[in-house]
Amino acid sequence: MTIEQRLAEVIQSCESLTATVEQTIDKINARVLLAETEFQNFQTQANRKYLGTLSKPDKVVTAHDQEDVYDKLVEAYRSGHQFVQLEIPENTTCYLNKVVSIPAGCGLMIQGADIQSSVFEAKRKTNYQDGDRGVMINTFYIRAGSSIVCNSVQLKQKPLGGFAAPYGHGIFLIDENSDEPGSTAIKLRECKADIYDCLVYFQGNRLGMVNIQAQKCDFNLVDNQQWFQSSKSAGLIGLRSWSDQGAIMSFVGNDNSFDKSSDTEKVCHFIEAFNSGKDLTSTLLATPASEDRMILVV
Repeated sequence: MTIEQRLAEVIQSCESLTATVEQTIDKINARVLLAETEFQNFQTQANRKYLGTLSKPDKVVTAHDQEDVYDKLVEAYRSGHQFVQLEIPENTTCYLNKVVSIPAGCGLMIQGADIQSSVFEAKRKTNYQDGDRGVMINTFYIRAGSSIVCNSVQLKQKPLGGFAAPYGHGIFLIDENSDEPGSTAIKLRECKADIYDCLVYFQGNRLGMVNIQAQKCDFNLVDNQQWFQSSKSAGLIGLRSWSDQGAIMSFVGNDNSFDKSSDTEKVCHFIEAFNSGKDLTSTLLATPASEDRMILVV
């Protein structure tokens, strides 16, 4: 075999190897492109499920006067909607007859047309056969990664009378049994709230951070005799105790008003919502932060 023939064989072998390598590269590129697409889809779904990053409602339900909106809200989430808007027109008061749990990664916007006449009311419900001792406050349960936004609406807790502290508190409840990761947000803008124990009841959040924001809101104390053992105060945020507070929480407020008649009859930032109604604001802010527990008030 001549040198020319050997060179021709080597060249042919190289060309065959090059073709094989190019085919392999094309297959790798196709797999990489597919992996990128799948990962991008996963990121989108993860954001929706765990981070609550939705900013525009994908379902609007309209409340009617004196309507229980439970069925409308539950059906919206069961149908796969991620961010539901509850529209409350002028001269309309709506309420819940059962607790609505906001699914992980989903959101709810309560949008009022007029702060004076667009009203969401939290009502009492007697639990089982316990009589007045078994009072439940029908509210929203918020899981990790979920969000609540309230705009131009009046939030009311209906006075219950002379009862001991109930099994449920607040209008918005941060669920302690939520194991999903992700940040939880409650944002109030130009709202009015009439409260006798707390607006947000913080059971605890095992993972992530809870951020509560209020801007240009008016928080008013509603008299509810003998509700707490030692105080008639109400709180924007109610806690069971410091040990139950959970992970990291921040409150950012701007241009808000807090009703105050005296040191024991007022709306404060934090209260002990179980039995005493004690103002915990100064105590919490004076407690050193740890790696897994911090409260920040701005």
